[in-house]
Amino acid sequence: MSGQVAKRLISVEEYHKMAEVGILKPDDRVELINGEIIAMSPVGSPHASSVKRITALFFNVLIDRDYKFPFYAASDVQECWVVDVENKVLEVYRELSKGKYQSKEIYKSGDVVKLSHFDFEVSVSKIVG
Repeated sequence: MSGQVAKRLISVEEYHKMAEVGILKPDDRVELINGEIIAMSPVGSPHASSVKRITALFFNVLIDRDYKFPFYAASDVQECWVVDVENKVLEVYRELSKGKYQSKEIYKSGDVVKLSHFDFEVSVSKIVG
């Protein structure tokens, strides 16, 4: 008998349904990666300071694009947003096809961006400062 436990991975639809029925709360800091619900780091002053330092050192944008995007694409996530803290812009990737995002739009402070699949829009200034 092996020591491994069988996992049941979930789909994007199941993840969204968990939010709809209240299993996942709006303030839960989680994301779906490769079928697994992963806890995100808590937000706060120490966390924010660490993120800024790490971003400056390791260019978090590249990590998101190179590491996370393939998981998002494989999970059929249709739209990805990347906050480039250093350049104070929001990168929005859309039009998923053959495992890659075909469209990239860059928004700066003062712009308004709308989620393509939801009735939600936000000022980029509120995101990038």
